[in-house]
Amino acid sequence: MTTADAPNHTPASASGHYLEQAAWVVLAAMPLALAFAVRSSAALIGVAALLALAGAVVAGRGRALAADAWARARSLPGAFLPLFAALAAASLLWHPFPRLGLFAMGEAFAPLVAAAILGLSLGRLRRRAVFILFASLFALACVEVLVELFTGMAWRYAVGMRPALFVLNKPVICFVVLYWPLWSLSEGAPRRGLMMGALAVLMAAAVFKSVSGAAMLALICGALTFGLARLAPRFAWGLVMAGLFAALALAPVKGDLAQRAVPGWALDRLQSLHARDRVEIWQSFGEVTLLRPFTGAGFGVSPKMGDAPVALLVPGEHRTLLAVGHPHDMFLQIWAELGVLGALLAAVALAWLGKALLVLRRREELPPALAAIAAVLVIAEVGHGAWQGWWLAILGAAAIWFCKSFEAVRYDTASGSRAGERGPQAEH
Repeated sequence: MTTADAPNHTPASASGHYLEQAAWVVLAAMPLALAFAVRSSAALIGVAALLALAGAVVAGRGRALAADAWARARSLPGAFLPLFAALAAASLLWHPFPRLGLFAMGEAFAPLVAAAILGLSLGRLRRRAVFILFASLFALACVEVLVELFTGMAWRYAVGMRPALFVLNKPVICFVVLYWPLWSLSEGAPRRGLMMGALAVLMAAAVFKSVSGAAMLALICGALTFGLARLAPRFAWGLVMAGLFAALALAPVKGDLAQRAVPGWALDRLQSLHARDRVEIWQSFGEVTLLRPFTGAGFGVSPKMGDAPVALLVPGEHRTLLAVGHPHDMFLQIWAELGVLGALLAAVALAWLGKALLVLRRREELPPALAAIAAVLVIAEVGHGAWQGWWLAILGAAAIWFCKSFEAVRYDTASGSRAGERGPQAEH
């Protein structure tokens, strides 16, 4: 971003511009911040949202922003977040631990609201400069994780921080999700293939050196989906959407299906990934969905599901693992906590997502978007809590990067014939 990009009509518009650029810098720093502070993504997306909102207000766009927010809230995609919040709040009426439910709502909705504010407040993305910044910070984050893994987390030992290897699972999960919007952002960059290929190698080294099986599998599935989508975009779209709906529909019986379909020797071979434990956990939480099929046990109750009254109704062989804290399947968590109502709302959201993906205007936009969704699907199938703020912040950031990158590419394509007339803005 050059100073020529900044609006120079009034001091207020210039100040608003710089606040907006600061929001982009904070958002781009998310992978690197997570590498040092593994739950920092929720704070970063909140800070970015405040900066972007302040920039819009300072620049005199406050009323237009409020009108746009109201108009979007009355549309189908804009209604998802309020409906989701209303259902979560309603579940507090039958929640065995209402304070826990309120805490979970705060953790979940803060980054989601921040992402919504960013989507409304941020203006057109200056792609080239932001890409260089984002790619540089992404590479530094991968290097930091590799240094920690090769040195046995020496600096964390030195400063008295928690040195367990699994704390690096969050940054590598961030890598395998945010790499794909970074790919979209790189369109038109010089030596794009070389740069993104080198970054992919660096990311893969960090991921496969880590102990996160979810990140490894997500990286593989994301890469395969990306390749398939470049060859057969419609087929790849259908495959990804089928996977999403199957994951949601089969979540309550996933544990039983896995128990019957996967041989015992295979579970034993995968015990380093706690395969047998996960199957039993899925069965335990699946029992909860059968006992509370319509309403679920209450939003955010999973960390104390073993102490909830419904646990007393679960057969003894499955009751113990309700105390593990999470069902290790985010779709199953929706069923167990919000029942059929939550699952139906999720199904409508997935249907809208599928439609939005199908109507992407340019063929180049679909592969990275499908790759990111495939990576998220894998992590959701084996991951921890669905409502963790750090995780939802990563998803919100990915959505912002994709949407703004696609907008910028279309703007640049539409105005390309006039690029020579825009002076300093031609680089965008």
